[in-house]
Amino acid sequence: MIPYIPQPHLDVAGIRFNAFGALVAAALLVGCRVFIVRARRQGLDAEFAKVFIVAVAGIGYLASHVLQALIFAPAEFWDIYSFGGIAGGLAVAWFLMRKYRLTPLDRWKHADNLAFAFSVGWIFGRAGCALAHDHIGIRSASWLAVRFPDGPRLDLGLLELLFTLGLVALFVVLDRRPRPPGFFFGLFLALYGAFRLYRDPLEAARQGPANQVFAGMAAMAGIVVLAGAVRRRH
Repeated sequence: MIPYIPQPHLDVAGIRFNAFGALVAAALLVGCRVFIVRARRQGLDAEFAKVFIVAVAGIGYLASHVLQALIFAPAEFWDIYSFGGIAGGLAVAWFLMRKYRLTPLDRWKHADNLAFAFSVGWIFGRAGCALAHDHIGIRSASWLAVRFPDGPRLDLGLLELLFTLGLVALFVVLDRRPRPPGFFFGLFLALYGAFRLYRDPLEAARQGPANQVFAGMAAMAGIVVLAGAVRRRH
């Protein structure tokens, strides 16, 4: 089993800085950087890419808090709801693509880059969750269980971190060859949605059907997008 490690923190002038906050900030910065670098490499408008990803990341981050409070409890506003962030980010992405009249090809390229950026940034975000132990799972004797003070349990932040590392590795391998536009976006939605359908029932404190609904919608949307990408390739 995995040993329990309390969340690292740093106290400065009476203010406590936890590892979770630092890693969430790193997730946003790294994700934005990955998106901009990929856009430049593909010959996309670099200035638009900067405005686009900052707006998507910023509003997505805000939406993750707002939807957490609206769906679950107002007192949980400062918690991050991952599906809320994804929904908010995709909504502003769709708005900006329409406003600036991007071609269908460029839209799919940006969507693929969003999938890459989110996945890489999510490594840092879920590392923060794993250190903060804010997604406690059911009791388990699995070798992936963590020895919490009250007994071994699954740490769902840790499980999602491991999944995200595998997802990014898969993306890197698949990116060695040209893929049809929309491929990585569809693959991300399909795999992440499927993973969350498996992962969420393992939560110790069940939060209702909202997560499962979002996960199912993401998985189905990903399959549709992947099918469209295959058709475009042919």
